[in-house]
Amino acid sequence: MTPLRRVVAAVAAATAVLVLAGCSVSTSDKPAVPAFNPLDPGPTSSGTPGPDGPDLQLRPVLTVERAALGDCPKTDPPTPPAAEPATLCSADLTTVLGLGPAVVSGPHVKSVDAGTVGDTPTVRVELDVTGATALANSTLRLSQQPSPRDLLAVVSHGRVQSAPVVTDQITGGVLDLSGFATADDARAAAALFGG
Repeated sequence: MTPLRRVVAAVAAATAVLVLAGCSVSTSDKPAVPAFNPLDPGPTSSGTPGPDGPDLQLRPVLTVERAALGDCPKTDPPTPPAAEPATLCSADLTTVLGLGPAVVSGPHVKSVDAGTVGDTPTVRVELDVTGATALANSTLRLSQQPSPRDLLAVVSHGRVQSAPVVTDQITGGVLDLSGFATADDARAAAALFGG
């Protein structure tokens, strides 16, 4: 098994329960962006972002179908161009998802880091102003859609790594992805998304 395949397998196991948590302006005592504690370096795959930034796209989900035998290739396909719709398989090869064009892609990702929010292993994705605006507009629209059009796919390395339900608008340019069993799982996901 290649190092990338091992990371994908670890992320696929963790993403079965990934939750997308966003930030918004708050009038309560709680900060708009939850406190994030970066993890010390640990086992990760060594990936370097391509010329267009990290291999990470956020795409609206249009359709979801169970994968039939032969629908999903065993090798990771290339990540499709951000401006085009795509049909991709889930990382665990059980689901085929029809996706709209990316609302956020690598050039708008400032950083991808593993850490904790409270005691929860988390991957924090910080976006630039353009990405933050696009995400806010998209999540407002998605939060008002029926299933499965209320899902936002997290795409990396040609696979849908997660597709959490969007229940609220996400503002502030910060995405926290949680649901990882261990800190090492969060590190592996950050390495996959950032490389």
